[in-house]
Amino acid sequence: MKRYLAAMALLLGTIVVAVAILATQIGLDHNAGWGLRRTALLFFGILIVALAIYFQFRYIPSEIQIC
Repeated sequence: MKRYLAAMALLLGTIVVAVAILATQIGLDHNAGWGLRRTALLFFGILIVALAIYFQFRYIPSEIQIC
């Protein structure tokens, strides 16, 4: 269940980052410049992705070693 939640968070974070980057192209922002809210949205998306990756690998059993 925890891996499922981490995978969903990874998907959500990726969508948030994509929306922040492509906001002008998809018609959500008519200004091509990066304002405070759009930058905060990008930062928030990157934070969600980073936390999802952290929790994805945090619960790997200790018997499995990644080389």
